[in-house]
Amino acid sequence: MRSNLSKRIAIMVVMACVAMSAYAAESAESNSYDAALEQLKTLVGEWDVKDSPSSVTYHLTGNGTTLVEEFRGRRGMASVYHMDNGNLMLTHYCSAGNQPRMRAVAYDPAEGSVKFDFIDVTNLSEPSAYHTRELEILFQDKDHVQLRFIGQEEGEEVAVAHSLVRQE
Repeated sequence: MRSNLSKRIAIMVVMACVAMSAYAAESAESNSYDAALEQLKTLVGEWDVKDSPSSVTYHLTGNGTTLVEEFRGRRGMASVYHMDNGNLMLTHYCSAGNQPRMRAVAYDPAEGSVKFDFIDVTNLSEPSAYHTRELEILFQDKDHVQLRFIGQEEGEEVAVAHSLVRQE
């Protein structure tokens, strides 16, 4: 009887440890994406798009909880970055007229990169129309950032990169 009780206690202890480990991993991932948003917030200001007449402005809204990115030029577009219950989210208001939503799937502070993957898209004119499916942001240093968009059109992958340089 005593042996049975010991086994039950041991099983409960193991289950509690597994649950705490899962919570800690989830919490660490959430904190990681909080840190990613904090790094994205360092973009606030004016940027030039290298080899292009376009510029990009970053500003905060929502009492500092949301970062807005606005591309200005021939084909304006915007992206909005914010947290949603531990997930770093992005809605991209594309010059193609649709709005892909993405979630951060990787953040590497040592490398200075944040990667977003597709969740869904609104206002897509037809399934084969262009829409962005991935975005990777690479922080090269405080004044140089690269945005790598990967989209899809007619079933083919379309990659576009923008090198940004902070205005002085």
